[in-house]
Amino acid sequence: MSDEELYRIARAQVEQKRGFWIHLSVYAIVNTGLALLNLATSPGSFWFVFPLIGWGIGPVAHGVYVFLLSGRYGPEWEERQVRRRRSVSGGRAEVEPAEAHRWIGRRPPTGAVLTAQALTPGL
Repeated sequence: MSDEELYRIARAQVEQKRGFWIHLSVYAIVNTGLALLNLATSPGSFWFVFPLIGWGIGPVAHGVYVFLLSGRYGPEWEERQVRRRRSVSGGRAEVEPAEAHRWIGRRPPTGAVLTAQALTPGL
């Protein structure tokens, strides 16, 4: 990989981690506020645990992706997939029918081939 590609990948990883920490910070601040509001207005009923648990699924899933799965399915994985498809298709990145709908009305990746079959799978 070139230095530019390595920089782009490193930058994407840093942005993912920063996004996670921002998400976690907002979660902690808002839920602390909800807990204080709950304890100040109705100390006998602990309703703040419901948004705490419900919203907590988001930061947990975000953290799993950023710290456990992004290395496996991150930018490097995407590049390997593109190289693999290009080598199989003789240098062209063919778009599979299941993915073709994403490119209708937009410019496909450089070197990609959208076949008529890919664009009209039912015909």
